[in-house]
Amino acid sequence: MMGNFLRHRLIVTAGLWFALGVAGCAHNAATVKQVFSMQDVDCASCGGKAVKKLKTNPNVKEVDFDYVNAELSVTYNSQNTSEEELCELASEAGFPVVPGGGKGRYLPPTHFPDGLDVSWLAKDGQAVTAEDHLVPGKITLIDFYAPWCGPCRKLDQHLAKMLAENEDLALRKINIVDWDSPAAKAYGNEIMSLPHVFVYNPEGERVASISGLELEAIKAAIETARGN
Repeated sequence: MMGNFLRHRLIVTAGLWFALGVAGCAHNAATVKQVFSMQDVDCASCGGKAVKKLKTNPNVKEVDFDYVNAELSVTYNSQNTSEEELCELASEAGFPVVPGGGKGRYLPPTHFPDGLDVSWLAKDGQAVTAEDHLVPGKITLIDFYAPWCGPCRKLDQHLAKMLAENEDLALRKINIVDWDSPAAKAYGNEIMSLPHVFVYNPEGERVASISGLELEAIKAAIETARGN
């Protein structure tokens, strides 16, 4: 009788472990990690807004935002929510969101009208020596920026107007892409935030190094470069 009791207990115990194992497998199978792409974004903070929206869904366990590629990495319970629901929720931040990676994009850069003295020294984060590209006889502005920098876009609008009104200005732009790029590391000790503008006088001497959307500081540096 004791042997039958033990055998029965072992069978019950084995059954419980099997049930728990199945439940654990089902739980793991329901947890998935999916990448979603944000489109037509104008700044990295937009991704933060989408992250906050997604965290309101109780079935979302973890959310990360890749600001360079405009992608959201979401870990969630696929049995209780769907890709469509998550896309709709994230889109409430104000920008289209679609399933899958490699589709994220920021808005195109500001258009500078033809005739302005504007060119790009680096579009993909490559290292460049700004001083090698100063324009003789002009005040040269070296503008460090990135597509995910909202204030950089606002600065571009003002710079376009300034160049249109002042023929003695030349603008040279450097897209750092991200803080680990060669372009960013080349000036890592000087550039701590974006946008960042170096201002050089017509003789090639740097008269200012300005971080942030500081329009009045840039205008004052230009006057200093003119010798005023």
